[in-house]
Amino acid sequence: MANFTPISAAIGGGLIGLSAVMLMMSMGRIAGISGIFGGLLDLSGEEKGRRTAFIAGSFGPFVASLIGYKMPAPQMPARWAIIIAAGLLVGFRTKLGGICTSGHGICGVARLELTWHRPNPPTKIIEFVIVKRNGALNGFNQWTFNGEAFSMESMKPKSKVYEGGRYLLKFRHASNDIHPLHLHRHSFELVRVGGNRQLASSRTS
Repeated sequence: MANFTPISAAIGGGLIGLSAVMLMMSMGRIAGISGIFGGLLDLSGEEKGRRTAFIAGSFGPFVASLIGYKMPAPQMPARWAIIIAAGLLVGFRTKLGGICTSGHGICGVARLELTWHRPNPPTKIIEFVIVKRNGALNGFNQWTFNGEAFSMESMKPKSKVYEGGRYLLKFRHASNDIHPLHLHRHSFELVRVGGNRQLASSRTS
């Protein structure tokens, strides 16, 4: 190997892993560059600022090379047609399978998740705390999500989801009553109940 630098490689890998964990812990997002870039191209997508900053930071090594920091030249195929075709194939695969080229292994290993190799990481993690207020609405019980009851006047959603996305919903039931939940017009998979992993079972509601 012409460029065997284990120390700098270990430091760089550790920084990548640390940044992925920080993004997951602070925002509940997977640090996958292809997924982030794809969302940036989607005009109806959300979090444009975060996505732009992430992509801009990816050009840091290139900027460093422009100001005099010497970097080893990467070994690339001789023909640009091969490079472009390979990039398009990778992008097509990630879009078709709903997966990401960089986020799976890094974030999965960092979470000590044994199933990190599985496709389709969540686009976003949404958490809800469910509480029942006894007799709060003219003598009728009122259910709240994160401290607020749904308003039929404003029809304001608690969270926005987008077609083609895969979302991890975490529900914490903080009332003394049992009540069903309905996810109309969505396909869902129950993965954990009370912290216990469930067998994969996809359903459509």
